[in-house]
Amino acid sequence: RTGSDKPLRPRCGTPPAILSPGFGGVTNRDLCSLPFASSQERPHRKGLVLRKYFFLLLETNRSIMPEEKQTTVTIVGDGNAAHVLIPFLGDTHHTVNLMSLRPDDWSQTVMCEVQNMKHEVLHTFHGDLNKISSDYADVIPDADIIFLCMPVHQYRNALKALAPYISRSKKEVFIGTIYGQAGFNWMVHEIEKKHKLTNV
Repeated sequence: RTGSDKPLRPRCGTPPAILSPGFGGVTNRDLCSLPFASSQERPHRKGLVLRKYFFLLLETNRSIMPEEKQTTVTIVGDGNAAHVLIPFLGDTHHTVNLMSLRPDDWSQTVMCEVQNMKHEVLHTFHGDLNKISSDYADVIPDADIIFLCMPVHQYRNALKALAPYISRSKKEVFIGTIYGQAGFNWMVHEIEKKHKLTNV
C-alpha cells in the first residue's frame, strides 16, 4: 500500500492481495441479502460482511472436499483473481499449481488480506504453491480442476494451449474461470472435439 493507505494492485504474490469492499462485483444488495448481514453490518460495514461471505464459501468448500482428498488445482494466468484464489485454496488443503509467463516473479507463498472500510486487516490467508511454471506440460497433467485467471479475450488461446496436456486417465477434469464470460462453454466444447476429450 501507499502512504495514503490505498490498496495497490498486487505484483505476483509478493505484497499481499487485498480484498476490499466491492471485490468481485459484490454489491450492497448482494451483501444485505446474506442471512448473517444484520442492519449494523450492512453497507457501512461491507468489508466485514464480505469476510463472512468468503468464510462461508470456504466452509462450503471444506464440506465438499474433505482434507483427506487432495485435489490438484492449476491456476492459469497472473490475474488479480489468482492472488486471491491461491491463498483461499491453500487454506482448504488443495494442492495448487500455477502456470505463469513470469514464474520467477512469484513467491512460493502467497498472502491475501481481508480488510474493512478503514483498511484494518480482519483476516489473513496464506497459500503455498506446489509448482510454478511457464510450461503447460509441467502443471496441467496433474490438474483435477483448471481455473483461468486472465483477461477474457485470452480464454480461447489459453484453452488451445493447455488442451493437449489434460490428463485422459482422470475420471473428470473441471475447467472454469473466475470471471464469467458468455460462450466459454463453446470454447471448451471446441477443444473437447479437437482433442477427443471425454472427461472435461
